Amino acid sequence: LKTWSKQQSNDFDEIIDTPSPQYLTTKKYGKLFDLSSISFQCSFGLKNNAIEKEIIKQLSLLSVSTPSFKTSLHQDVSNKLLEVIGIKGKIFFTTSGAESVSNAIKMARQASTKKIILSFKKSYHGSVDEALEATGDWRRQNNPLPKHMHRWLPDPSQDPFFYEGQKVIQKIKDDCCAIVIEPISGKNGVHTPPKSWWKGLEEARKKFKFKIILDEVVCGFYRTGKPFGFNHTPIKPDLICMAKAISGGFIPFGAVFIKSDLAKVFDSKILSAGLTNYAHPLGLAASNAVLKLISSKPFQDRLTKNIKVFHQLHITLEKKFKVRSHGLLMAIELNQKLSKEDFYAKGLSVILNEKTLILSPHLNCPTHLLKSKTELLIKILDSHYVLKKTG
Repeated sequence: LKTWSKQQSNDFDEIIDTPSPQYLTTKKYGKLFDLSSISFQCSFGLKNNAIEKEIIKQLSLLSVSTPSFKTSLHQDVSNKLLEVIGIKGKIFFTTSGAESVSNAIKMARQASTKKIILSFKKSYHGSVDEALEATGDWRRQNNPLPKHMHRWLPDPSQDPFFYEGQKVIQKIKDDCCAIVIEPISGKNGVHTPPKSWWKGLEEARKKFKFKIILDEVVCGFYRTGKPFGFNHTPIKPDLICMAKAISGGFIPFGAVFIKSDLAKVFDSKILSAGLTNYAHPLGLAASNAVLKLISSKPFQDRLTKNIKVFHQLHITLEKKFKVRSHGLLMAIELNQKLSKEDFYAKGLSVILNEKTLILSPHLNCPTHLLKSKTELLIKILDSHYVLKKTG
């Protein structure tokens, strides 16, 4: 079965190889330059020797473990991750973004006994349990969930100072547990609330004592130019959900950060959350390699150069399109609906959501390659823009 698809048109494009950090190869399309990091997760290339070596090394040392025990790598990766986050707390490991969001919501509910979760209608947080409960896009439609456990927040574009959001919370103040949001959305259009909204949210948190859960599955690990999306905001979250780039996409892996004061609740209260593959050694090895990589000077230098390429792309495209970007994450509102085939035919792999084109290239992509492929993208968009204008 093919995910998120009608099965009558179940035609998989076959991946043959990933012959270099930049290309995805299929029989039908040949070489495709990856401007999407597949689905945001391969932030460090489709091949990465540093990450692969750590996984192979771990295979020869300790390839499996059990949640009943910890390993030295478990402690080491937790400490390194906390250092990057910069807030005192603890780490709970998972194997995916959906699991991270689900477990963050479970923790927030168990710690406070409050139950109602708020999120945006324009959102995607995962397809299982509590993560789907907080999801607002079309994938929720075929999976009805109990309405009494969830409420929608007004979109920040209609509520820039969080005034309406406060009204929603006021009505459920005695049972308002947490708000789940992406600091910068991914496939839903690279949207982020204005600073006035974040300030209003912080005021409401102090007043009503709810928790803030940030879904950083897409924008964590320097996707937006900073370690995490919340680094662009004036707030500090209570819980952070991570996955995708945490392992470079080489091993299914994720994590939840939980702030110290909230984690302390579970010193004397059972944490009712767990996974068979909790803190899996191979996931920890991949994450350890990622954390080493992002702290290195060569990576930071390359990231800076690549962000400059994207900044120039933004300036060029905004003459004809509405563009939103943060670091190496960009959304382009097209003036007509295009298909992936329009880009595949020219050798580019991108993410499309209706008329919105989403770009999220490898953070460590050779700068000259990124520049040449963004120039190709401009030519593709220009050709369709001209066709549209001339009729």
